[in-house]
Amino acid sequence: MSILYSQFKQFNETLNKTRQPMTTSRKFLLGISAAVVLFTSFFVALFFMAMSLVMLPFAAIRLWLFKKKIQENINSNNYYSDTEFGKESDNSVIEAEFEVVDDGKDKR
Repeated sequence: MSILYSQFKQFNETLNKTRQPMTTSRKFLLGISAAVVLFTSFFVALFFMAMSLVMLPFAAIRLWLFKKKIQENINSNNYYSDTEFGKESDNSVIEAEFEVVDDGKDKR
C-alpha cells in the first residue's frame, strides 16, 4: 500500500509541476461555459417534456380507438356468420352468381 501511495504522490507532484496554474479569466470562462451548458440543457429537456405532454394524449386516443375498432370487429361476428346484412337466411341455400359460357361444343 505504501508503494502505491508513494507512486501516486510522485505522479501528483510531477503533474503539478507541468500544469500551468489556472488564471482568473480562465476560471471565469469555465464557470460561464458550465452555466450556459446547464441552462441550455435545462431548456432542451423542458422542450422535449412539453412536446411529449402534447403528443401523449393524441397517441393514447389513437391507440384507444384502434383497440375499440379491433374489439368491434372481433365481437361483430359478421365474418363467419350465416346472416346477410343483419337478416337471418336459410342455411340450406347457398347463394352464388354464375355465368354460362357457350363454347360451341355442346349442340343439342
